[in-house]
Amino acid sequence: MHVRDATKAARLAQRNPVTLLVFDLLRLDGEDLAARPLRERREALLSLGLDAPEVNPRIAWQVPPTYDDGDVLLEAAEAQGLEGIVSKKLSSPYYYDRRSKDWLKFPIRPTGSYVVGGFRYETGSTAQSGGRLGAVLIGEPTPDGLAFRGRVGSGIAGKAGQRLGALLNDLAAAESPFAEPLGRLDATGAVWVRPEVVIDVQYLNVTNDGRLRQPAYRGVRTDLEVGDLGG
Repeated sequence: MHVRDATKAARLAQRNPVTLLVFDLLRLDGEDLAARPLRERREALLSLGLDAPEVNPRIAWQVPPTYDDGDVLLEAAEAQGLEGIVSKKLSSPYYYDRRSKDWLKFPIRPTGSYVVGGFRYETGSTAQSGGRLGAVLIGEPTPDGLAFRGRVGSGIAGKAGQRLGALLNDLAAAESPFAEPLGRLDATGAVWVRPEVVIDVQYLNVTNDGRLRQPAYRGVRTDLEVGDLGG
């Protein structure tokens, strides 16, 4: 993406060819098809034969198949490590300007167990004022120590956060338990704790640097100890 040099783009295309995935057809031969049901739009799309090499030998097109068994498809998507599926009513038109309940996303969010290595108070809150949790800093045991996996702020409001905060307050420590120093954005305002509390975290996926994307707190694992997580 974002390559403007034609020579460089051609070289990249040879090394990493791109396939265009076409999901819908909104206009054909000057006619707006958006008001037609998805079933008809898809039939028109398939009739174009875009996946035939002779259509444009320089571009790889693909019209992804559809499936009518959503539960099985969702299981298959999860097994392949995909982010989720989209379910669409075959009778649905296409809306340019708004979302529709006729199209539903079903994201796949795995859950993992992680160790709490610190926390931050909610903005405007302090230990003296009751200390409402704003986020917990989590890690994963590895042979090299506790590897930082990000901040978790979603899911710790209300009583869930109060119960977790009560556990962590008794574990305050002078130094970070993480194997590597945290960046300023993560470390600012952090209260370090002894890495003894294991929690479950649901997340969308993992970034290239090992952080959980869109993490959400799902509860304390009283049945697990840090040693149970490996490392």
